Amino acid sequence: MIAELGKNMIAELPTLEQPTMLTVSEIARRLNTTTYTVNRLIREGLLPGYKVGREWRVEPADFEEFLRSHKRPKKEKG
Repeated sequence: MIAELGKNMIAELPTLEQPTMLTVSEIARRLNTTTYTVNRLIREGLLPGYKVGREWRVEPADFEEFLRSHKRPKKEKG
């Protein structure tokens, strides 16, 4: 009976919908650069990240914000 109650409680727990975290390698491929460069961006605080063990992870929203904030405006011809 107690085991059955425990199963019901677990089944009722809300699930957290979290975006998949990006690895340094995935970001490097998307930026066509090296993992060293991505790690440097994280170390310097330009790209927010989370240290998981010995590796860094970045939220997709933080990566998108990084791209937006580092985009140069187009030059007007004239």
